[in-house]
Amino acid sequence: MIVGFSVAACSGVFAALASVFSKAALEDGGKLVRPALCPWIQDEYCDTVVLLARVILLALMLLSNAFMITLFVRSMQYCSSTAEATVINNAANLLTTATLGQCLFGEVLSLFWWFGASLIIVGMLLIRQGTDSKTLSDREKTK
Repeated sequence: MIVGFSVAACSGVFAALASVFSKAALEDGGKLVRPALCPWIQDEYCDTVVLLARVILLALMLLSNAFMITLFVRSMQYCSSTAEATVINNAANLLTTATLGQCLFGEVLSLFWWFGASLIIVGMLLIRQGTDSKTLSDREKTK
């Protein structure tokens, strides 16, 4: 049970990381990457280094997505139901994305955002609860 939870949560974190790498690579021609790199290098090499950094970030996005999918499939094997794996994955993704967005990009999340995120998580938990009770009743029928 704890293994399934951990693997599903890691899957959600990798999904959030993929979003961060994608945003950093594709945001307005490298406007997020350029200020971080160009002060440290000569002006004539800045465009080349920024392009290389963006390519690396896109590769990291693809790698993060591959890890996310692999871990998510694994978590469905370890969790008691696919709904449980989905709830944990989505909750971890939502919370990690919010945290990284605030820390790395200075995004401000309103109270309405947190309220909506809470409703999504509660809804997913209710779906999981319904799936678990259905699975339990199916097991009782087979006994």
